[in-house]
Amino acid sequence: MAKLLKLKLLMGLTRHFRVHQKGGETSTNSIASIFAWTRGLNHIGLQDGNTKFQDFAQKLEIACISVVEAGKIKHLALLIHAPSKFNKFVVVTYRMTRKDYLTTEEFIDAVAEELHASL
Repeated sequence: MAKLLKLKLLMGLTRHFRVHQKGGETSTNSIASIFAWTRGLNHIGLQDGNTKFQDFAQKLEIACISVVEAGKIKHLALLIHAPSKFNKFVVVTYRMTRKDYLTTEEFIDAVAEELHASL
């Protein structure tokens, strides 16, 4: 079972990785990808009795959640930095600045920093 799960995990992300290697843009959801891998690693750890896999998966999930809770994901930053008062007669616009959120690569770097600190 663990071998089949490993194969399925690799199949889904390999295509995106190949596009990324060639310099192309991909639309992979980083958070979904991280949790797909961590859930898979955790399951493999359970099947194989590998507590190091399980520990790593748990720490990676916690690191990811920590970065998300900091509010630096673009759609969350919009909610955090939006005006607190709305009026049905006035359209309030807010221009979020680039410093208010992380790009995908910056998000991955931030998760990596959190993870390294916990290992």
